[in-house]
Amino acid sequence: MTLVATEPGATESTDPGTRDDAIRAKRAALHALSPQRYPHVIAAADALTLCADRDTYYELGIDFAVAGIRGIRPEARTTG
Repeated sequence: MTLVATEPGATESTDPGTRDDAIRAKRAALHALSPQRYPHVIAAADALTLCADRDTYYELGIDFAVAGIRGIRPEARTTG
């Protein structure tokens, strides 16, 4: 559900002009951040504001979720 809710650009208007304006404004806001403090966020501004390939977005997201779930191990229980 989180992948769908946070897909870059998915919450924007379906009108192409309005959608492009909103994405451009978000990208500009990210580029306005301090480059010394947020160099990686600025470098990823395009990926954070627009999903170029939905299939890859969801495939990678699901792979990360599954890897995280597999990496979680329950704590050892002690009985006594």
